[in-house]
Amino acid sequence: MIRKILIAMIAMSIVVLLALLVRESRSVSAQFYIDYSGYASTLKQAQRDHETLMDTIDALASQATEVPNTVTTLTRRLEQSKKILQTPPESIENGQVRSAAARYVSSVNMTLAGVERFVEAENALASAARVLREDAPQVVRTLRDQGHDDVSQNLFGLTVEVLDNATGKTAIEAKEIGRRLDEVVAMAEDKGADSSAFTGIIDAAASTPLTRSQVLEQIDAINSASLASSAQGLYSAIGAMNASVTSRADRARLLLGGVSALLFLGIGMIGLRLRQSNQALNETNAELEQFNVSLEERVAERTRELSSAYEELQESQAQLVQAEKMSSLGELVAGISHEINTPLWYLLSNTTLIKERLGSFTNFVSVADDMLHMLRAGGNDKKAFIQQLRRLDSALNDDGLRDDLQESNDLLDDSVEGLEQLSEMAQSLKDFSRLDRAATDNVNLNDGVERTLVIAKNVLKGGIQVQRNLGELPDVSCSPGQINQVLLNLIKNAADAMDRDGTLTINTWADDDFVHVSVKDTGTGMDEDTLAKVRDPFFTTKEVGKGTGLGLSISQKIIDAHDGKLEIQSALGEGSEFTVSLPVTVEQPISDMARELAELEELEAMIGASPDGSDEQTALMFAAEKTG
Repeated sequence: MIRKILIAMIAMSIVVLLALLVRESRSVSAQFYIDYSGYASTLKQAQRDHETLMDTIDALASQATEVPNTVTTLTRRLEQSKKILQTPPESIENGQVRSAAARYVSSVNMTLAGVERFVEAENALASAARVLREDAPQVVRTLRDQGHDDVSQNLFGLTVEVLDNATGKTAIEAKEIGRRLDEVVAMAEDKGADSSAFTGIIDAAASTPLTRSQVLEQIDAINSASLASSAQGLYSAIGAMNASVTSRADRARLLLGGVSALLFLGIGMIGLRLRQSNQALNETNAELEQFNVSLEERVAERTRELSSAYEELQESQAQLVQAEKMSSLGELVAGISHEINTPLWYLLSNTTLIKERLGSFTNFVSVADDMLHMLRAGGNDKKAFIQQLRRLDSALNDDGLRDDLQESNDLLDDSVEGLEQLSEMAQSLKDFSRLDRAATDNVNLNDGVERTLVIAKNVLKGGIQVQRNLGELPDVSCSPGQINQVLLNLIKNAADAMDRDGTLTINTWADDDFVHVSVKDTGTGMDEDTLAKVRDPFFTTKEVGKGTGLGLSISQKIIDAHDGKLEIQSALGEGSEFTVSLPVTVEQPISDMARELAELEELEAMIGASPDGSDEQTALMFAAEKTG
């Protein structure tokens, strides 16, 4: 009895140990890798922004020019990344990461404060240097023309030395410059020259060494913030956290392998004992016979499971296509919501103001009505009638009723303009989606370009300039909604490549066989390796969490389904051009791919037809019928 209890306890202990090892040896959660990748990517981008900022500051220190907008952009991006990095995700957070993040945030704050003071000092230095560069030559020529060669020569030489000091080519103390300035002024007065003509140059030269010293002090302050080392420390901390998590799983797997080996060894020994018993052997044979009987059933069940898995895989593929479409639709809805809200808000504001003005109109009408009653009654109270007239005059002129009438008229004009904008947006949405047309239609691609640009207005904001060169095009037979989706994907990709700053050029033309639409940007461009993979599904050059890598792949399938061509030309640093070519006449029906995409759109519309999902069963039956 005791032996059986001991065996049961040992077996239970082994099971518990195996369960713990299996739990510890499981793969690290996907959320951990997502959080780690996103956090590390943000930190790496912040490091690159800091390096670019320091290179820009070092270059400015030797140029004495005004600080460009690049510095403001980089500091804003450092501030944004700081907000993300100051609170690490829970999955990668520990005491070391928290401390490193706090040190990094402190270094960023010190760096940003130093950059702000540097910008102020550098702009002041650039202003003084600009005065010396622009005004000094004219003053020197004037002095030389007046016969004061010594004064002009000394002033010119001093200006050159001050400019060299401002750009760091030479080092000269402020006292020395002040002394030499006094000498130039004294010489000008001795020679009878008018020193007031170059007072601005004297002031600029006197302030340059002090401003240059402030610039260098702020650069030292920025360097003393040690942002690069604190960022590297934070990166090392999260790297150590990642190594700790993965190494713990590896150790657990190693122990699991050892325990499993020992367990198998024990099982082997038990097997040897069992083989010594004829009864155990007979039971084993009986179990094998039973297993053989049920093997066919298991194979059939497994085959059914594999068939079901294959069907689910096909469904997932279709869902991925829809996911990319819904991703684009989500971004469009956000932008269109903003475009619609703007006219709606000022329509509401105008209506409210007009309603307020109606109170003044009501008082005026009441006074006029009283006067009409007096006239109809034949009253002879002239004093009361004159008093009523004065009230009308006061309402029109003193109380601003006349101005209220004009302002109400202007508000109504603004409201009409807002309603026209809403009408244009609604018409663009209708034409873009082609909800009132068949899946295949004869259309002019210029109309699709215009409607797609209206829909994509939100992603083309910022510094993006749109140039249209639309030629005369014949109609083509296509699926308008799908072609509009292709154009939208290309325009969005171009906007992303230009990062809200550049020129988007859209050209359309036709030849004997094809109608062509090209979308050209001035973005970053692509190298040969990227060009070779850009049409592949799930390939993307965007950051983690942005884009699915399906947009161009789906666009290629749509163009192939229309017997068209999608050509790509790109060079790194020079931008990219995507050209869509569709045949002018299509003798055969659109291929099966286009029909399948149209059926998917119809299925999506059926599922979303009712808010409570009551049509979902009907839509699924429709899908089953279409897929056979």
